[in-house]
Amino acid sequence: MEDLNSTRRRPGRPRAADAVDTREVILRVATELFARHGFDAVSIRAVAGAAGVDVATVHHHAGSKAALYQACFAVVFDAERRALEPVIRAATEAAATEAAATRHATPEAAAMQGGAHEKAAGAVATRGMADETAAAAAAERAATGAVATRGVVDEKAAEAATTRQVGNEYAVEGAVTRAAATETAAGAAATEEAAARQVGDDKTVEAASADVLQSLHRVVDAFVDFLEERPETTGLWLRRWLDPDRHEGIDERFSTPLYEQVEAVLAVAHQRGVLHEPQPHLAVRSLIWAVHAHTVTALRGGMSADARFALRAFVHRWLDRMYGRP
Repeated sequence: MEDLNSTRRRPGRPRAADAVDTREVILRVATELFARHGFDAVSIRAVAGAAGVDVATVHHHAGSKAALYQACFAVVFDAERRALEPVIRAATEAAATEAAATRHATPEAAAMQGGAHEKAAGAVATRGMADETAAAAAAERAATGAVATRGVVDEKAAEAATTRQVGNEYAVEGAVTRAAATETAAGAAATEEAAARQVGDDKTVEAASADVLQSLHRVVDAFVDFLEERPETTGLWLRRWLDPDRHEGIDERFSTPLYEQVEAVLAVAHQRGVLHEPQPHLAVRSLIWAVHAHTVTALRGGMSADARFALRAFVHRWLDRMYGRP
């Protein structure tokens, strides 16, 4: 009599859970084999043997060898996306927030500059009043001269006119002096405000740069963590890059989406003057390839603690030297 507690599967179609488990096993061992040996050196029979199933089962769950190869990249990319997208999203938000902060500094600076312009306008108005006073004085002098010529005004009237003329000249001189002083004060105020505005803008950009740089450090940490946990990712990509003309669409589907998100962070930060990176595409790929080149040793039994520390120190030093403000 059959043991009812037996875990052996009864004849018939496999359960859905068993099918999922079988597919996961096939993809896991296929990823390891492709990462170590490359596409051409791995056969469906080798995958079936490593997974403990027959060739028909591999074809059932994965299709052709090319389809299996792409499925391995899809699995790795899904895991990488889950690991990196939260920190990339935070970096994107940091760049956008700091960009807004630098934009908001501009209206305030404009308001300060407007105050300086108002003061300068007041000085101009004062000079205008002085000019009007001078014109009135000139007219009065002309009238006085005419009266003296006609002999209508006696000496006392002429003397009074002369006294008024001198007084008006002193008033004009005083008005001009006050106008000049006002203009000088307005210019000094504008200079001080411009200097203060520059200091404020420098502090805003410096803070923005520090925030974005810190978020980039977290992205790099997450990337290194992921590759240390999943070294087969490095093996897959290094071998794929050796033969870039085959398997069309792998890069576009399983690497470019994440690369472009980080590139966008650098591009926005560069555009706003938060950091300097005119070639985000080249920068992202250069750092990724450098990290892959070092983590590939994990495929041969893991990286030593010293190697892990040295790699992480290098990538953080690279970021600081590339994007840290002097």
